[in-house]
Amino acid sequence: MFTLLIRAQDIHFFEIGLGQNNFLLQQKREELSPEQLLLCITQALEQWHISQAHISKMIVVTGPGSCTASRMSVTIANTFAYVHHLPLVALSADPQESLIQIWTRALVEPARIVAMPTYTQKPHITFSYS
Repeated sequence: MFTLLIRAQDIHFFEIGLGQNNFLLQQKREELSPEQLLLCITQALEQWHISQAHISKMIVVTGPGSCTASRMSVTIANTFAYVHHLPLVALSADPQESLIQIWTRALVEPARIVAMPTYTQKPHITFSYS
């Protein structure tokens, strides 16, 4: 069984990692928009020959970062963890931290029911005009 790590703190790129036990085995950094994160995760799992059924834990970086990127990564992690009944570790990270540093810190963090994004600025969420 594997752990999937998702990090999207910047609007222009994101990182994902795959680990087992205490080791980060795979890392991928993509310069794509946050809207492409889910497709990239799916393609990375296929490339790494890992099915979604083999993911037993989620780690997500909640921010601080871009509002859109943070919302997308946290939403994907929350949904994946909920649908597959997985433990979810959520933690903030300095943008300069490497995935291996985040992975190491996440190993001792308790699991949560839900993750909430943290932003570097006030989010500009669309308002209803009705």
